[in-house]
Amino acid sequence: MRHAEASSCRTCLTATSEEIRLEVSDNGTGISKAPPSLVRRARLLKAYLEIGTPESKGTRTILTLRNR
Repeated sequence: MRHAEASSCRTCLTATSEEIRLEVSDNGTGISKAPPSLVRRARLLKAYLEIGTPESKGTRTILTLRNR
């Protein structure tokens, strides 16, 4: 939150029989590219990483890991 200059943050963890999904969003300044350390961690987990900017501004990061 400090680096994004956000005043609020929301996390949501969802699990189904097929996947585990972690979504983190904030109302900060937003980013256009995922930090290399986050990309590396997702790759190590063999997870799908999605970074976006919602209409309400800020950043939304979604990490999806398939159950094995």
